[in-house]
Amino acid sequence: MSFEILYNNSGLAPGGLHDPEQIKILLCYLMYKTEEPVTPDFIWGVLQKCGSANYFEASQSFGELIENGQVIKSDTENGAYVLADSGRYIVSNL
Repeated sequence: MSFEILYNNSGLAPGGLHDPEQIKILLCYLMYKTEEPVTPDFIWGVLQKCGSANYFEASQSFGELIENGQVIKSDTENGAYVLADSGRYIVSNL
């Protein structure tokens, strides 16, 4: 099977997310399930490997989560982030 069949020009697998709100939910869920501080590079790596979301759309959505206080910098890890209570609320109400 050729690469072109599996991925479109945006690097997404079929069914990949474009909607910023859906991407935010996915990001919160990923961080919730990881259960430890994560770096943005880790998140981008997971999303790109799975073809779940375009890097630029995911990056913008992650920035909005930070701006809205749903994701905050970790106190223990340099450059890592954790879910704030409001981010956990998003995941718990899925």
